[in-house]
Amino acid sequence: MVHALLAVGQKPSATGTASHTASFTYANDFFTATDRYFTQGVGLRYGSLSLGTSWLSKPMLRLHADPSPWLTVRLQQDCYTPSSIRTDTIRPLDQPFAAAIYLGLEATSLVALTGVKLSSSLIAGVLGPCASCMEEQQWIHHGLGNIEPLGWQYQVHSDVLLNYGALLEKRLFSSNWAEGRGGLAVQVGTYRDDATASFTLALGKGASGFTPPQQRPTKPQFRAFGNAALTVVGYDAPLQGGMFQRDNPHVLPADRIERVVAGYGWGARFNYKAVDLEYREWYIGRTFEGGLTHGWGTVVLMGWF
Repeated sequence: MVHALLAVGQKPSATGTASHTASFTYANDFFTATDRYFTQGVGLRYGSLSLGTSWLSKPMLRLHADPSPWLTVRLQQDCYTPSSIRTDTIRPLDQPFAAAIYLGLEATSLVALTGVKLSSSLIAGVLGPCASCMEEQQWIHHGLGNIEPLGWQYQVHSDVLLNYGALLEKRLFSSNWAEGRGGLAVQVGTYRDDATASFTLALGKGASGFTPPQQRPTKPQFRAFGNAALTVVGYDAPLQGGMFQRDNPHVLPADRIERVVAGYGWGARFNYKAVDLEYREWYIGRTFEGGLTHGWGTVVLMGWF
């Protein structure tokens, strides 16, 4: 599922350039006052134009008019819990405890004149206890004086994660203070199999979604954005367990998975010279039969050099 679709606004009138970027992303449902399902995500990224011409870019998709994509290397941890972490027993109709950690590549290829962008992603990692979500959540709760999370011994067992995804976006309209675009995404593999249609609207003064990433504004820019998405789900490893490991203490059967899930979100982003700051929230409908709607917030700090 496409959890969040970044939005952007107006093309900058004055720009500088950058060759590299590094970012830290922290997502948690604490920001939306819940503590269930997708409960935490931590990510580190490094990207550059030079990576786009390296051997790492060989498996990534690109547009014919932009043969050298901006390539990003990422390290990501995702943590999932049931609707309650206060009971030391299996909750058979609830989201299983699950943890994932993986390395990934993300490529962005675009044509600004026609307003077309193609993004592709490749991840490889593991599902299971070695992702250390149990230890991390226990450490955080202990440090904050919260209740001890119970039930992690029933988490989804170890399995291989390998996924490939692509997102094609098209600018639908654009003005000095607004931009709208539509997107179609698909991902396949052992983590998630799904397809998503999305729409994004941005308001405010900021770089266009079809501006090359290395172009940096020399004046402060701020924009707000909203997006909506509809996802058709084929497979979800944090709910159903890995594709190869069948000896799990608790997973949900395929007939309990919701096959169509709607989502919406909003956020704001500030750009100035070498720094980007962003906050966004994403909300989704229930992902399994008897489940609840859910939302989380994400903070992104990005530097360019």
